[in-house]
Amino acid sequence: MPPVAGTAAGHGRRHRADDSSLCQLGAHAPWALSHGLASGAGWALSTVLLKHRPIPVPTTVLTGWQLLLASVPVIIGAWLLGDHQWFMPSASSLAAFTHITLVPMLFGNPAVVLAHPVAAAAAGLTRPS
Repeated sequence: MPPVAGTAAGHGRRHRADDSSLCQLGAHAPWALSHGLASGAGWALSTVLLKHRPIPVPTTVLTGWQLLLASVPVIIGAWLLGDHQWFMPSASSLAAFTHITLVPMLFGNPAVVLAHPVAAAAAGLTRPS
């Protein structure tokens, strides 16, 4: 396995990630591990269900509804668990957010459609002619 950055026993030595240290990650955050596994299982189940019972709406509309519905528990959780301190992000944070949001949409999606038109059509990224 590749070396993992960090210290072993505080001596500044690099150590390797092995199976035991990866298993210990779940020991320190069991809820995070179980939530991650549950979200993966839910994603897999929804993918299988959408393949067997397609919803007759465009992919972008379905994505919008999913984002809208998923934002409800996120907003409630942020409201309940947050520290209620408002802040203004720095200019570099806003620039990074804008870049992360726009670049994949402006360049990534058209590149996929141009590079793999059959796969893009199968995924519902293009409109039928």
